[in-house]
Amino acid sequence: MPPGGLLNELVTRWRNRKTSAVCARRLESEGSIVHLKEEVDMAVRTKRIYDKAELEDGVRILVDRLWPRGITKEEAGLDEWIRDIAPSTDLRVWFAHKPDRWQEFRRRYTRELSTPDKKLILNKLRKIASLSTVTLLYAAKDSERNNAVVLSERLSVKKRSYG
Repeated sequence: MPPGGLLNELVTRWRNRKTSAVCARRLESEGSIVHLKEEVDMAVRTKRIYDKAELEDGVRILVDRLWPRGITKEEAGLDEWIRDIAPSTDLRVWFAHKPDRWQEFRRRYTRELSTPDKKLILNKLRKIASLSTVTLLYAAKDSERNNAVVLSERLSVKKRSYG
């Protein structure tokens, strides 16, 4: 997909749905980049991919590197799967969802998120979240200690200005 392609595709989907009031925000398009001309509150949620999809989920994005077991793409009801924002394989294997490793996992994953390629993805996710609710989907059983929680914290900065 070309740069900005995912963002523009999701923006178009949500404009066409007309189900979210935030889609009424003033937008300007310049090439493949959407600029927001006002400060926005972002709504970012996390949810297990195995839980039922709801309209309130907004844009559903799977943020795990591996496809979850036992669920088809149709059952998942997701809008996008962004593997590249997931923790590295080494970090994921090390963490192994052990609660005593959670704080160190957060620190290491946050450091991974500061790389240029992941910063680019984070900025695109922030722009999508400025238009609609974004639900970050994950497969882990622990709803309080997983990569989607760390991502949500990074994305949920209130009153950000873009453009």
